[in-house]
Amino acid sequence: MEGNAHLVVEKGADTGRRITIPPQGARLGRSTKSDIVIPDPAMSRHHCRMFFKPGLGLAVADLGSANATLVNGAPVQEKTLRPGDTLLVGDTLLRVLSAAPDGAAPAPDAPAVHLFPEPAAARPRRSTVPILVAIAAIVAALAVTAWLPRLLNRGAAPVQPLPAEAAPADTTVEIAYEKIEATAGNIFRYALQITADGRIAVQIDDVVHDRHVRKEEPIDAAYARNLAQAIVEAGFFNLDDRYVGIQPDVYDAHDLSVTVGRRTHRARVENRAEPDAFREAREKVEEAGKIELGLWAIQYSPEKLTQMARESYLLAKKLYDEREIKYGNLFEAMRKFQDTEWLCETVEPKPEFYADALSGITTCRQELQEAYESHNFRAERAIRLREWEGAATELRIICEMIPDRADPRHVEARKKLLDVSNRIGKKR
Repeated sequence: MEGNAHLVVEKGADTGRRITIPPQGARLGRSTKSDIVIPDPAMSRHHCRMFFKPGLGLAVADLGSANATLVNGAPVQEKTLRPGDTLLVGDTLLRVLSAAPDGAAPAPDAPAVHLFPEPAAARPRRSTVPILVAIAAIVAALAVTAWLPRLLNRGAAPVQPLPAEAAPADTTVEIAYEKIEATAGNIFRYALQITADGRIAVQIDDVVHDRHVRKEEPIDAAYARNLAQAIVEAGFFNLDDRYVGIQPDVYDAHDLSVTVGRRTHRARVENRAEPDAFREAREKVEEAGKIELGLWAIQYSPEKLTQMARESYLLAKKLYDEREIKYGNLFEAMRKFQDTEWLCETVEPKPEFYADALSGITTCRQELQEAYESHNFRAERAIRLREWEGAATELRIICEMIPDRADPRHVEARKKLLDVSNRIGKKR
């Protein structure tokens, strides 16, 4: 790349690679759609975003990655970086070489500036702020008023898309999401709203099973802003207004409207597969309902839960049958059996594969512990004999076999591997 490098890859598939962050920032991830592609299977498709804070220099923001973004060993949501800081994304370790844009130097005493500005109440009052908030609230209210009465057959008003790289102009975050699953036998509706005044509400209507649930709570402003930023990063504002397909005897619709600052976009998917950007945004919104309101299974009909549980069960069986092919398959099989269990928690009667899934959890847990003890024993023996290469091999197997970084067995193996790797380096 041209210009002075900001980062260098110290460990991972691209070791030695020097990376320059452009002035507008860049997304890092394993997807070819990321601005900076790193071929690391442990990274998310869009793992994190690097950008420059005015007056402060280089910063990183996690984009809801599976394995988190770690700065100097600690997970972060957003962090200003300094030369010498380390950044762990997946299994790739980067070191910060420069924190300033090309041809510029950061001002260390400048006030912090975030991807999303701080709430208006935290800033000195300006005469334009109440006007902007009022306009945004009126526009959002009109949009919701026009949207809610039309559940089954409505179109979306065209809006100007927000570029994926653009940052919101103010702190307003509003989200309205609705999904409808309708068949000849039932109508299931799930609706979620995040309002500009900091509330999250979910309404669930399940006609056949006579479930009608509404729950509402305050939502943390920083969490709402991070959620909106992740939706922007997913490319939601680049989607078309409507995607329509045909399915006989069913009606399956997802409708999502997002306001970030003064920009609003709405997209609707009916009776067809979701575009990747829509699916990613929709999953993040549904996850917010689970986290903030403690709702997960109730947002799905029993039929949908059973279908999801069956898919999870079949994948668990496949992974278990292929446990000798890849070290991590046994751990993933156990997780999928566990997913099957909690998906079936509110389903009555339990499906026929439920008992087998419970048995699968126990079997996988026992076999995983036995395999761990075997490889750990060989690693300890190699360490005592100072056979560092052999010890490193066994420890890497443990880390791959138990990929959960919060698992004490993974933590201990990774710690030993770091020490063994340093000894190998000194030996060479």
